[in-house]
Amino acid sequence: MRVVTNAATEAAEPHLAFLVAAVDAVPSAELKVWDDVTPEALLDDDGQPRADAVMLRGALITPHLLSACDLAGIRIVGVAHTPDDDSNLERLRLRERVTTPLERESVRRALGLGGPAVVGAASEPFADEVPAVTSLRAASAPVSVPTSTPASTGRNVVVWGPVGSSGVSSMALALAGCATDAGLSTLVVDAHVYGGAQSGLLNLFDEAPGIAAACRLAARDTLSSDELRRVAATVTHGRDSLAVLTGIPEAQRWTELSPDSVRTVLSTARASWDVSVVDVAFCLEEDEEISSDLFAPRRNGATLACLAEADVVVGVAGCDSLSLSRYILAMPRLREIIGNTPVVTVVNRLRPSAAGLAPEASVRETLQRFAGIGDALCVPDDADLLDRALVSGLPATWVTHRGRYVSAVRAVFERVSGSWAVPSQVSA
Repeated sequence: MRVVTNAATEAAEPHLAFLVAAVDAVPSAELKVWDDVTPEALLDDDGQPRADAVMLRGALITPHLLSACDLAGIRIVGVAHTPDDDSNLERLRLRERVTTPLERESVRRALGLGGPAVVGAASEPFADEVPAVTSLRAASAPVSVPTSTPASTGRNVVVWGPVGSSGVSSMALALAGCATDAGLSTLVVDAHVYGGAQSGLLNLFDEAPGIAAACRLAARDTLSSDELRRVAATVTHGRDSLAVLTGIPEAQRWTELSPDSVRTVLSTARASWDVSVVDVAFCLEEDEEISSDLFAPRRNGATLACLAEADVVVGVAGCDSLSLSRYILAMPRLREIIGNTPVVTVVNRLRPSAAGLAPEASVRETLQRFAGIGDALCVPDDADLLDRALVSGLPATWVTHRGRYVSAVRAVFERVSGSWAVPSQVSA
């Protein structure tokens, strides 16, 4: 393992060099002390990472460096030595951290190398007499990174809408809020390949895209429940809490979300959370129909993979005639992909100005007549509440527990949870 730090971090913890020696199951380990750890310095001329892990004072870690490490598949660990270190690590929501003076077990966990702890043994600070070194080697067998996950018990709820559907992402977030209110551990997965919205809805603008980091770990066959929790951000409000895998902020990064990796992420999430609410893109087209290269990456592959892994799909349509027609026309294709998976149809932002004086009766009649959907649920428009939720960076169902919008979303969640047996909590 190649671990990189810098002189400032080494000075804060004189025995930082001993961190690799504490990992006694690594056959070859090397600690390098650089003058400055920058995103550009992490890659060689061929674009390959120069390090497997970076360990820096918390105050020295920037969003740019955090994102660069995620992109390169490099683990980054913050060292909390001063209040400024703690403050910056909290702002960046970097979960992997150690506190000075360093302890052997905490370093092992932070580096993801685990190893069974001795029952009853206390964590031991590094000894004062250990000299600083720059290269360390051990002769024992390597630790294998766990790639299998425990028995899957969680559920995947995929929220989808055709092109032009309004409020798909906010509906996904509101349903996640309902799940936490029901006492279920909940993960929001932003798998939108045309640019994720969840980070913006939750004011997580400084977060590196968690879904991309998770997919990279899955592609390297090193994704575990612990690793998935590490790359997921946590949003809390009072007693409410949910985890979020933030999405790619730019559409051109869609290649980072391969179908196989996305499936592995959702499978791993089942073992860690009771409910995973997945926000996906609108397009259901199979790209190979228009491509001459059958082995090229498929832009919509991640969306199709999420839908194939769904236990229930929440289909979101607008209440106006254009949105309804697009939803109705897309339903046959959706059914081809998901088979007999239950679909809960939601007509979102229902308002008389777009659907007439009796909007609920009108949209129900349209869906029944042209699509055979007789059990659609309607969610009334509440622009003020959604604006407040956006400003506060919270699910709308956390901002208030009253009102027609919240009651309607709760009815949607009750329909969703009624389509499968609510699992017992799988997280500690």
